[in-house]
Amino acid sequence: MRIIINQEIYKTAILKESQVNFENYIRDISQGYHKEFLLHPAFERNSIGSNLFNFFCYIQMINLNENSLNNLNDCEYFKKIYYIKRYNNKILKYIYALKVISRGFFNIFYSFLRYIIILYKMKMRLGKLEFECANNIKYAIFTFIDEATLRDPFVDRYFPGICENDKIDKKSVLLISVFSSSIKKNECVKIIKKTFSNVACPEQLVSYFDMMNLFFKYLKIILISCYRIVFIRKFSSIFDFIFLEELFLSTPNAEVCGEGIIKGMKKNLRTNEFKIFINSFENLEYEKRCIFAIRKYYPNCTCVGFQHATLIDTQLSNFPLKEEIDNGLCPDVILSNGPKYLPILEDVFSNLFSKNIVKLAPTLRYKKFTDEIVESSYFNFKYSLILSSIDPISSLKSISYIAESIDSYDNSFGIIVRAHPMCNASILRDNFKKSGIKTEISEKIIWIDAHCNLENLIYYANYVFTYSTGSVLDILSLGKVPIVIGSNSTQLTMVPFVDSKFSEFIKIVFNEDDVLSILKHFKLKKNLKKKIKEWYSEFYLDSRDCDLYDIFFSYIKDV
Repeated sequence: MRIIINQEIYKTAILKESQVNFENYIRDISQGYHKEFLLHPAFERNSIGSNLFNFFCYIQMINLNENSLNNLNDCEYFKKIYYIKRYNNKILKYIYALKVISRGFFNIFYSFLRYIIILYKMKMRLGKLEFECANNIKYAIFTFIDEATLRDPFVDRYFPGICENDKIDKKSVLLISVFSSSIKKNECVKIIKKTFSNVACPEQLVSYFDMMNLFFKYLKIILISCYRIVFIRKFSSIFDFIFLEELFLSTPNAEVCGEGIIKGMKKNLRTNEFKIFINSFENLEYEKRCIFAIRKYYPNCTCVGFQHATLIDTQLSNFPLKEEIDNGLCPDVILSNGPKYLPILEDVFSNLFSKNIVKLAPTLRYKKFTDEIVESSYFNFKYSLILSSIDPISSLKSISYIAESIDSYDNSFGIIVRAHPMCNASILRDNFKKSGIKTEISEKIIWIDAHCNLENLIYYANYVFTYSTGSVLDILSLGKVPIVIGSNSTQLTMVPFVDSKFSEFIKIVFNEDDVLSILKHFKLKKNLKKKIKEWYSEFYLDSRDCDLYDIFFSYIKDV
């Protein structure tokens, strides 16, 4: 029996034993340096930005399926492990380590110098910071902005509505904006400034000295980790080789330079009365470095983290380690994405004996359940919708097998692919045409950028396949069943979770057979749609029913 590799890796990844073993490995390498190491990308347990946990689970899977190794040899990971196993004695292991380390240091120095040149160009393009009433700014919001969906007037997609509150003077808020592209940042800032007078990009706030300081911190972590893997662990597992390579893959940039961002704020704002710093809560590097710096430069400031999207079963960074909490790397206040997520977050932090406050917040990014929409469909034919991921390579592989399955089932079906806001549809389309898929299928796919109305596309689709975990709730809000796309073998499948009822409403596909099975046998019945509506009404909390000022801004830190 042939193993479906991505499905087996996913099964391994959701096992508590696999997650604990991986976290213990991270703890072992970072022992004695948790406060510094847990800020580095290789240690943040981010399955979206890194393949470390995926590779770890692949090795675990091999150990559990030793009799089926012959079925795994077409996987890229298998080839990687086979290559590593060639270095099967002590001398060869050290030769391999020397090759990885020497090449890694060259690449990281080269990448950093290249980034400094880019940073210089960005600073020139963006110009000097200009704030209105700088000494009156008391709040900051750190957010990500997609140029493709940016409109005038500006509404923040991460924190929509909180600054429109009557109790908040917009001039007292600084919007720290990270853009998905580096091309038109200055034009985007001008659009946002029509709504927010105080806007800053990380590139404007950080100095070259701050970037050098962060780069040397990266080097310290890399050097200590290399020493521990090579001379203490002595490559006691295949995963040591993988982790060694991962250490050199990340180069610091302005958006993760938390100390530089906060120092830049302190320099330009000319006030010590800074009260609230609002960020997303995904427990990633850029969040933790900002929190770390806030505690240093503004000890009276309260850090608020908003769990703005879904929690994901294989995204381990969603669930902080005790070492992260103990070292002050988590927000003082964590806000849940509606009432369903509140008990989950409370359990996470109470089990770690945390003093962090977990508080209920509205589902800001999601809309109320609707049975019908007023607008007519963009298309006059039946179609399946595919929502791509932020990673174009993963998207292409999945789009290929889904499109072929749909076409073989019913070639009258249209296929619409909506690009992720941070991924250009034209680039996806051009790469897809080069992928070798049948020309007639390739030509019938309609590629759409993120500016098209997502609600309309979902509502009129016969089937909705999604890579984007955040869009699962958008799909449910329109009474549809989301079909989550299992990643290929070199990416980890990510499935959102809320509660036991939620798992009844989603389906997961890992290959062509799964897709065909859904197309042939699944129909959205009225009783299922009714259940979805009842569940979503319990999940959704309208921001108009809450005091947003009290939830986001009314904290006085007890120092």
